[in-house]
Amino acid sequence: MRWQTLRLHRFGGLRDFEAKLAPFTVLLGPNEAGKTTLRHALLTLLLGFRQRKGFPWSPWDGSEPHLEGVLEMETDSWTVVRRLLSQPRGHLLGAQGKRRELGNQPLPFLTSQMELLYEDVYTLTAANLVMLKGDLWHQVEEALMGGLQGHLLPVATVRETIVREHESLWHVHKNKGAAARRLLARRQELHQRLLEARGKEEELFRLEEGLNLLEGKMRQVEESLRAEEEREKERIRLESLARRLETVVEKEREAGPLELLAGLPPDPLRTLEMLLHKEEDLRTRWEEKKTYVEELGAAAALSPFERELWVRREE
Repeated sequence: MRWQTLRLHRFGGLRDFEAKLAPFTVLLGPNEAGKTTLRHALLTLLLGFRQRKGFPWSPWDGSEPHLEGVLEMETDSWTVVRRLLSQPRGHLLGAQGKRRELGNQPLPFLTSQMELLYEDVYTLTAANLVMLKGDLWHQVEEALMGGLQGHLLPVATVRETIVREHESLWHVHKNKGAAARRLLARRQELHQRLLEARGKEEELFRLEEGLNLLEGKMRQVEESLRAEEEREKERIRLESLARRLETVVEKEREAGPLELLAGLPPDPLRTLEMLLHKEEDLRTRWEEKKTYVEELGAAAALSPFERELWVRREE
């Protein structure tokens, strides 16, 4: 099997990386360019995410890693998709659209020893190959590269050439000691900055977790406030209803027992109006009688001549 294409989105320092891979592909780049990250991406596609908390290849901005790769097999090809959400997810897509869920498990057609042998066999370093010389190197080259053998030199030969070149460059440099110290100091400075960056990254993760906890508590407080507002509205409504009920009870108390209303006519308002009119008529007649009586009293005190005039006037 071999990888045909590789797409990495937010994996370590690789933001949007996409490449088509030949049967033999060489990665060349300076330090911190992403070569090791790419190697770990291939390992993740094969075996899944090896750890969740403190995952070293998660981006610093907190975004979720997303990896895809097309793996060519002997008879068909599969698209491998891995994502690191709240839980690691993964699935396989066949050429016919067939989907198979992986979760965070290794690819089903890998042997159980793949994870144990990956670092030692599939990521050989100069330290592993420096002892391979002569015919032994060509045997390893043939096993790794097949028909492309002969295009690589033994690592021991390359290393010896680089050491000789390095020594020749330093010997002609008059200030090699000072330059070496400067390079060592620079290396130590960069290493210290790397440690500080990792510390800041861990601190950011802790702050993010704290922020998530605070946001959760804020949501709980907001829900409690909304519930309290609803309870306050209900309390005000019930208090208004209670006051109205108290008014009704007080009016009922003032009205007395219902038995007192048993003798009322069918239309009490009309009867009340009639009584008021009758009262007004009686009051008018009483005023007239009162005036008449006063006039009679006045007539009793008149002389015979005045009484005769008063009688004639009344007539």
